[in-house]
Amino acid sequence: MLEKMSEKLYGQLTGDIEKIVARETEPFKILSAVLKCVREALKKLKDHVLKNPFADEAAQIHFFKHIKPKFFALRIYYLEWYGIVTGIPAGDKEVLKAAYNEELKVIQRFFRLIAFYYQYYRLGATELDSLLFVRGVEVQSVLIPEVPELDPEFATSCDYLFSKIILSKIDQFYNSKQAFQITSKEEKLFAKNMIIEVNSK
Repeated sequence: MLEKMSEKLYGQLTGDIEKIVARETEPFKILSAVLKCVREALKKLKDHVLKNPFADEAAQIHFFKHIKPKFFALRIYYLEWYGIVTGIPAGDKEVLKAAYNEELKVIQRFFRLIAFYYQYYRLGATELDSLLFVRGVEVQSVLIPEVPELDPEFATSCDYLFSKIILSKIDQFYNSKQAFQITSKEEKLFAKNMIIEVNSK
């Protein structure tokens, strides 16, 4: 039930984002509209989870490891996208390329910081799932970077981190290709397809 509901909700969300990006031209308007859509989708997810308790621990792990992160990744993505497109300096192609390369270095540093968890994600490992993706379990580890204050009813130690991993894969594409002037349509389509691909693993 949750799987079907979340798939339908995610499809509606990405469809709404496509319409926003096609309709709006100003970055701030795009950001504001997208954040509103993502916020509403996350609220629907949370309400559903609170009204329909998980059948078992495995169902809870699946939700916080695979379902919620792809929704939250869209929120983080467009926040960072806005920061990039409004912060890149004016200049010729070489200036832009240098600026995007700096953004790539930031992403690469992030991957080095969370190397253990990135490999855990890439390998589809499950050994630590009951620690990382179950509500109420605190993981005291210097290997987990700081995260926003968590909602104990709708968050676990690592669902935000997995959202960031999905996001960083998208950002790597965006920043490495932007110097070659990919269109916003191509960027948006990649973002959507990348998250769907990650979710299907």
